[in-house]
Amino acid sequence: MRSEYSGLFSALQKLNVDVNGTVERFVGNDDIYVQFLNEFSETDRFPDIYKALDSRDTDKLIMHVHKLKGVAGNLGMKDIYNDAEAVIKQLRDGSYERTDEKLRAIEAKVSEISLAIKENKPNI
Repeated sequence: MRSEYSGLFSALQKLNVDVNGTVERFVGNDDIYVQFLNEFSETDRFPDIYKALDSRDTDKLIMHVHKLKGVAGNLGMKDIYNDAEAVIKQLRDGSYERTDEKLRAIEAKVSEISLAIKENKPNI
């Protein structure tokens, strides 16, 4: 693991991101992992999510939350993955109960991780 990434990786681990397991899945290539983290921190997925929620378009909402779940899972963001999975299950069961509140909580976690990435990425 490159020493330039130690601050970033430490900040992410404090937010329950599985950095070590993810870098291992990336075949030890932490440069690619950091590249994907940077892309994650620069992408706002929530306008599409809230648009689908507001219009009660369950299929689109599931699709957008599923994309977020997949990205979070691939990047070791276990809490976001698990929370998104729970929302998807609830939507598939036909319930919108507290969905807005749950999505806002996920958005807060995404924002927290994105900020940690932005504040700790090395100047290479």
